[in-house]
Amino acid sequence: MKLYEIVSPALLGVGLLGYGLWLVVYRLVFHPLARFPGPKLAAASYWYDLYYDWFAGPEFGKSASNIEHLHDRYGPIVRIAPDEIAIQDPDMYDVLFSGRHDKSLRNYHAMGSPGSIAQTADHEHHRIRRAPLNSFFSRRSILNLEPIVKSKIELLSQGFDGFLQRRETLHIGTAFTSLGIDVISDYAFGQSWGCLDDPAFSPRWKQTITMLLRAVPILKHIPWLFSFLNKLAETRLTSVNPNMGSYSGFRKHIHAQVRRLILERQEVQDKKPLTDQPRTVFEALLDSDLPPEEKVAHRVADEALVLVIAGGETTAGSLTSLLFHLLSNPVLLKEVRAEIDCVMPDPDSLADWSTLERLPHLHAAIKETLRISSLITNRPQTVVRDEVLEYGTWRIPAGTIVSMSMPGIHLDPNIFPNPNEFMPGRWMGGDAKGLDKYYVPFHRGSRACVGQNLAHCEIYLAAAAILRRFNLELFDT
Repeated sequence: MKLYEIVSPALLGVGLLGYGLWLVVYRLVFHPLARFPGPKLAAASYWYDLYYDWFAGPEFGKSASNIEHLHDRYGPIVRIAPDEIAIQDPDMYDVLFSGRHDKSLRNYHAMGSPGSIAQTADHEHHRIRRAPLNSFFSRRSILNLEPIVKSKIELLSQGFDGFLQRRETLHIGTAFTSLGIDVISDYAFGQSWGCLDDPAFSPRWKQTITMLLRAVPILKHIPWLFSFLNKLAETRLTSVNPNMGSYSGFRKHIHAQVRRLILERQEVQDKKPLTDQPRTVFEALLDSDLPPEEKVAHRVADEALVLVIAGGETTAGSLTSLLFHLLSNPVLLKEVRAEIDCVMPDPDSLADWSTLERLPHLHAAIKETLRISSLITNRPQTVVRDEVLEYGTWRIPAGTIVSMSMPGIHLDPNIFPNPNEFMPGRWMGGDAKGLDKYYVPFHRGSRACVGQNLAHCEIYLAAAAILRRFNLELFDT
């Protein structure tokens, strides 16, 4: 006898409804987090978060701003999902993120790169995967890379000259994305993608990455969708959306670069033992002591995808924000330019990163940009596996997801008065050192952004070159 002959659809429906009601009652009344403050809908279902990401405004991704409102209403500790607690207390940051905790991936599945360190949940597994990358992104390594960064900035300046000669309006974010991609692709693969060689700065890559990042609030709720899209042919995706087709081409290009590196490294190993030091990030990864399953093409390609997106877009966003704020504040712009002029009397001779870091007004302007623009907008989530986490009178059970908003720290008026105002001077007074504890644009701890030294190098050098060589004006913004 078939199952459908024993259980009628009506009875099955009643059973599912009963299970759903029981689950809601359990989450609201009997769950270990039932006592914590927060909206009942958030405690009952993950659909609450989905609603604010998908339907709560003209743009996707309103969940983050909604959580800020929940803290205003309920206080510093709020239950925002059936198994998640949000804490908004900057003094708890190191407690949550500096230990050996695992990471919840609920907000990170959207990138579709499960082999990357960004999507590695287990603390020990993350440590193993990240180890081969750390030395390549140390300050010492980036200082050695500085000539390559400078060479890319010369190409950037030539591109600016081209726009000036053609009397065309420049989308500066596109230019900076091209800079970031060319630097990281050269360093990671040993071959630059040549975005800066295009007189228009290869706008399709900027459009593709922007589309991808805007889709994160959608895709984090349907994590299987990215895997499905990755299996579709580029032509099919293009017929749905040209930018989606560009993303497919973007991913294929990365896979091709990774396969090339693997084959080249294997050929060298077959001929003689490796005695030369790896020159690129992924040569180092492939030559490392990682187990073989960590060096397969699809895993390395996942790492590369996240590295290129992060390297291309986060630096671009910071540089764009920096120039916007400086061009909007003529007094600040004059102070920064005066400093740069002193160390770059010849505009064609770009000062070193270490020299530019010591310029107080430029240094303060960059720190304030990174504070106010908050590179990490997705709330980091940690899982305290084996211990109860105490916060005031609250005891958060082991296994609970605990999160904190980065903008919530950087825009806290108790720490940064007038937090939405661009005020570089806050980093130049006697109290500036006390603010560093709450300055986390690249996250902190074992999960901190691996490329933060490279980002700083690019931002200082590019900002100095552009401000010394060109007189820019804001247009239609």
